[in-house]
Amino acid sequence: MKFSEIKLNQIIDLLIILLPIAYILGSPFVNLILILGSLIFIFRVVKDKNFNWLKLLWVKIFILFWLYLIISSFLATDIFNSFRASFSFIRFLLFSLLISFYGFNSISILRILNFWKFILLIVLLDIFVQYLFDYNTIGLFKHGVRYSGFFGNELIAGSYIFKITSTIIGILFFNIFYFSKNKKLFYYSCLFSIFCFFICLITGERMNFLLLFTLYFIFIFWILSYQQKHKQLLLICVSSFLIITSVAFYSESIKSRYFDMANIIKNFDQSSYGKLFNSGYRLWIKNPVFGVGVKNFRIECDEQLVDILTKNPSQLCSSHPHNLYLEVLTDTGFFGLILFISLFLSYYRSVINFDLFKLKNKKDFILFGCVFSSILMIWPIGTSGSFFTTWNGSYLWIQIGIINYLHKVKYL
Repeated sequence: MKFSEIKLNQIIDLLIILLPIAYILGSPFVNLILILGSLIFIFRVVKDKNFNWLKLLWVKIFILFWLYLIISSFLATDIFNSFRASFSFIRFLLFSLLISFYGFNSISILRILNFWKFILLIVLLDIFVQYLFDYNTIGLFKHGVRYSGFFGNELIAGSYIFKITSTIIGILFFNIFYFSKNKKLFYYSCLFSIFCFFICLITGERMNFLLLFTLYFIFIFWILSYQQKHKQLLLICVSSFLIITSVAFYSESIKSRYFDMANIIKNFDQSSYGKLFNSGYRLWIKNPVFGVGVKNFRIECDEQLVDILTKNPSQLCSSHPHNLYLEVLTDTGFFGLILFISLFLSYYRSVINFDLFKLKNKKDFILFGCVFSSILMIWPIGTSGSFFTTWNGSYLWIQIGIINYLHKVKYL
């Protein structure tokens, strides 16, 4: 391997290892990594004359979806904003493929994800300090009754915890269930998992907490289904989760956040989410074929819709309808939604071909965790951030890049 190629591999892995820090610093830093990575990927494939990735069905559908976004942007009211968001969408694919084909050549995936775990631990401890003293390690106060740590006024700490935990969860549960004789590693992994659960709970980000809880449940249920000797660990896990939930609920503000969720579900039409969902559906009915264009939801909502739910005082319009599938439907129309669903169906069909009961090493566990957490990220039921923004949208494609890498290694 040439010296220049070694250096380039080091740069690629450096970009990957810095991702959790970039997400703390904000979207501009994440974008910088995505753009640099995309340019490096283009350089490498042209230099190596490696275009085999273009033969993948899900990649073909992604490119078709991307072209569709660009074309439909010229039908939007705000053409510039829609075109800019649509054209730059390709960076997600390119960075994902960079991880798939050129990642982890100078630094192993286990070392990189252990570094991610270290950064996550710093974030967790910082939020815990804020929970105890109302301000964090750099002097940022809690936001009302919410705890956001380094993220300040942006209430996205729970989303960050779920995103990073969803990748390293394979390592944690492998250590818990396969290294039970190594007491130090076993207890560390248990405590780390429980701490993630607790901190995500106290952030008050209900949807991300439910996603993390679901992911934990999937791992525990799956392992216990064929590892009978670990049944006693089920009692430990369930007891721990019940205890920390009870501790968190001593705070009236935290308890009210989650009790309020039950009221939202019961009276969904009267909630802020219900009103935005209704706006999204009505806007799609008015623009059923091609939608209103990416990043045009607020503009068209203000212009085309009249508030018919006057008894609900919540806002009629926002930057997006706060549901992934409604966003795709309103922004890209029926044809866009068909391409979107086809993209992910073809993708998961290409990677979910492993035997769930023959996972023996950490990479297998990471693959398992990443696959199921990425599915949860596009789960149709529930609220979500915008699919087309850097902070919310990019992590799914990073996850897909890691899945592709692990899948390739597993079946070489």
